[in-house]
Amino acid sequence: MPFPNEHAARQADPKQFSSFRRKPMKGEKGISIILGLKDGKSEIQSLRFDRKQWTPRSAKKWLRDHSFKTAGFEPAGEESPVDKWQKTISIEKIDQEQQLVFGWLYVCKTQDGDKVVDHSGETIAIDELEKATYNFALKSRQAGQMHERIGIGRLVEVCVFTPEKREAMRIPEGIVPDGAWVGFKIDDPEAWEGVKSGRFKMFSLGGKAIRRELEDQG
Repeated sequence: MPFPNEHAARQADPKQFSSFRRKPMKGEKGISIILGLKDGKSEIQSLRFDRKQWTPRSAKKWLRDHSFKTAGFEPAGEESPVDKWQKTISIEKIDQEQQLVFGWLYVCKTQDGDKVVDHSGETIAIDELEKATYNFALKSRQAGQMHERIGIGRLVEVCVFTPEKREAMRIPEGIVPDGAWVGFKIDDPEAWEGVKSGRFKMFSLGGKAIRRELEDQG
């Protein structure tokens, strides 16, 4: 699926990585690097070009001029005010017999109250995460693999921890973060083998959001 606001130039198959990190390319406006991470090593998985600053033609020319691949180039989709965001969180528990995995889907603030900035350089307010998580539980409930194969598993557990809920449950401050905890039953044999082998080590949250630039609070 094309990204709504940026062109993508794939450099490596995303299936070979366990997680991803995004960062701006130094000295270039409107270009971001997607790094694929695995076994403590990283390499460029994809390059992204802001559609407001780059046309498909100018992006392809830049790629050729800088000796990057162009075969996997995908122009941006329809113009949209929303951007895709994602956050990777480690899988915390595996039930081998029932093919269940559990962990934090997304953490907004740590148990110490520190705001978490995700790999896309973004943050999500806990009330917005709460609405998005409930919407997912009501309308989808499906697990995906690397944001490409949808339907490899089903949601079995979800709880969004907010300050109000922690107070109601009498959980002391400093114990549980603001975030969404989930559990999935993995039905797909190939995906389950990836979980057991450690190839799939993290949850990845995908969705759409209105992006707002926030001033640095110091």
